[in-house]
Amino acid sequence: MWSNKPVTKQTRFCHYLLRRGTSATLSALSGTVCPCMTWRDADHSEYSREYHRLYPDADDCDGTGLISTITTSTTIKGMAYSVQSATAAGLISKEVLEKIGELQKDGLLWIGTVNATSGEFVDLSNLVEREDSITHGSTVYNLRHVFSMPWGDEADVGQIAVLKRNA
Repeated sequence: MWSNKPVTKQTRFCHYLLRRGTSATLSALSGTVCPCMTWRDADHSEYSREYHRLYPDADDCDGTGLISTITTSTTIKGMAYSVQSATAAGLISKEVLEKIGELQKDGLLWIGTVNATSGEFVDLSNLVEREDSITHGSTVYNLRHVFSMPWGDEADVGQIAVLKRNA
């Protein structure tokens, strides 16, 4: 059945990734924010080990900042490049890498991201480095930074995510 809806560059890119991309698993952690995160300063939340020492009967977040957590796993497709090969190929500049900090030699550049089941674009910009991960092969990576990937007149055709190998 034909649709009158115009095909965007993002839609074309997602179709390309479904055919040619490599699979990975996106694991997103969600839950109730632990009181330790806002104990010191509600505007700048961060994990507080001291809170858990002072309130030992409070729910324990195990350092994640979340209690009652749920992990949602989604099979995604995209293109994976080692940081070195991506830099050498000009996919990401050394200046950009310097802005986001030093990466291990086994860091990964993930280009694209489409839900392998629905074919829909997956926005990685809301992922949290400490909580969410992408498993490619058998290696788990955490997000370091996400760049928008413009193409012509479309502002966000896809994304380029710089991933750090989970230690």
